[in-house]
Amino acid sequence: AAVGALAKHGAHAGSASALMGLFQFSVGATSGLLVGLLTDGTPRGMAALMFEDQVWPKRCGHMKGKSCIPAEEMVQKVKAAVDARRDNDFCIVSRTDAAGPHGVDEAIRRLNMYAEAGADVLYADALLSKEDIAKVAKNVPKKLIVNMGLGMRSRATTPLMSPKELQDLGVGGVSYPRLFSTAALKGMMNAMAVFKEEVVKHNRVI
Repeated sequence: AAVGALAKHGAHAGSASALMGLFQFSVGATSGLLVGLLTDGTPRGMAALMFEDQVWPKRCGHMKGKSCIPAEEMVQKVKAAVDARRDNDFCIVSRTDAAGPHGVDEAIRRLNMYAEAGADVLYADALLSKEDIAKVAKNVPKKLIVNMGLGMRSRATTPLMSPKELQDLGVGGVSYPRLFSTAALKGMMNAMAVFKEEVVKHNRVI
């Protein structure tokens, strides 16, 4: 179950599956809906719930034009989830997208607020430099997760780093959210290329 509820909230740098099974709950949810989700019984196999502080409808954290809800509103969502939780091993993850639009210091401020509200693990998306990653990891009280995208392709936002490099900076977990979907898409493209060449063009049964 999501790698032991993120290794009982300790997370793991270097584990590509650390967030597998993590149920991402968008900022559009109401506190009442959150309470219902958790008090009615945690869905089977669900070990964690992640909240974001982006304005709904959200966009990829590495795109321009994103904005964040007030930190105080996000705190209420986290508190509602913590109060409704019936399984102490169930992990509440709180993510901030504030680093891009508001700066790394605001991201740190927000993550500390979310930790105080009861979040077990913290997630800072789209940090813009190695120095920012190190600064956030050093200045938050809970384990920090960062996003490495594909894990094999550089982006204009967060620099691509190895799990060991991140661990040395104090990062507790790494997310590779596009790895499997991109690999699947590439496989489909390869299959269609073979189909076009062999079946359509050369009339072969393969």
